[in-house]
Amino acid sequence: MVEAKSATATRPYTAEECFELEKRSEERHEFVYGNLELMPGESLDANRIGQNCEVFFLSLLDGDKYDVFRLSIRHCVIEGKLYRCPDLGVVPTATIRHTHEVKGAELIIEVASEDSYNRDHKTKLKEYTEHFPTLRYYLIVGQNEPSVAVYSRQNANEKWSCETFSHLEDEIPLDCFQARLPLRIIYKKNHFWRSQS
Repeated sequence: MVEAKSATATRPYTAEECFELEKRSEERHEFVYGNLELMPGESLDANRIGQNCEVFFLSLLDGDKYDVFRLSIRHCVIEGKLYRCPDLGVVPTATIRHTHEVKGAELIIEVASEDSYNRDHKTKLKEYTEHFPTLRYYLIVGQNEPSVAVYSRQNANEKWSCETFSHLEDEIPLDCFQARLPLRIIYKKNHFWRSQS
C-alpha cells in the first residue's frame, strides 16, 4: 500500500502508484514528476467561483460534445509524468477514455490564492501552454478582487496571447465556444461583490 504523509512525497512514485493511492485516499494529490503534491483546501469564495463557472459552462455547452469537470479529476499534462487537478476543465466528450483522468482539455481555470499565485501564474502557465496542444484558454481567476488573466489561442499553431480583465462589467471573449463569460457571473456572491452592492 502506498501512503503519502505530507504535502510532498518523500520518495518518487510512479503514476500507477499515485493512482492506486488516490483510490483509497480521502485527500487529493497532483502527480508532478514522481512526487505527490497535496491539494490544499479551498475558501468559500474559491468554491463559489468554481461553481459559478461550472454552471455557466454546463448551461452554455452541448452536453453531448463537452464535459465540465471540477477539482479532483486528473488532467494528463504529460503522460506518466505530470497530472494536474485544475479548479475547472472543459473537455470534449469524445476524448474521454478513462474513469479518473482526462486528456484534451480546451479550457482550464485555476482560482488563485496567495499561496498558489506563483504556481498558477508561472509553473502551471508554463506546463499548460507548452504541453497541452488542445488547450485554447487558460484562465487564472483571483478570488480577493475581480482579476482574471486570460491566456488564449485559437489553434495549436498560434502563439499565446494574454489579456487581463478587472471590472465586474467586463466580459471575457471565448470565441472558440462562441460565448462571452461575464465577470459578474464568475464573482457572483463573492465577499467583495457583496461589499460593492
